[in-house]
Amino acid sequence: MLKIKIKDQENNLKLIIIEGSLDNTTVLEMESVLDSLIKQSQAPFIIMDLSKLDYLNSTGIANLLQYYTHTTRAKQGCFKLFGLSSFIREILDACGVTNLLEIYATEDEAIRSLR
Repeated sequence: MLKIKIKDQENNLKLIIIEGSLDNTTVLEMESVLDSLIKQSQAPFIIMDLSKLDYLNSTGIANLLQYYTHTTRAKQGCFKLFGLSSFIREILDACGVTNLLEIYATEDEAIRSLR
């Protein structure tokens, strides 16, 4: 099960809070939310709180990479992750994608990186 909350922040920044599992059974729900956000903005600025994400498989990883690439390259926006548990961080490390994504320890660090 996946729960997604969206909070509007200052300067067109969207905070997305993810809770649960991001896998092949929930990825379409995530895609629907992200597609909607990206369509609403010429240059979307998205920070994603993964502190309550308890499972991530290869489908979820591919989804994160897809939206990171689309948001940052095609739309000239940003897509930053923060709050990863050690378990989720180990999964991303094992797949070799931590150097491909913008990952921060806290929400404040992710926001400060925008300046």
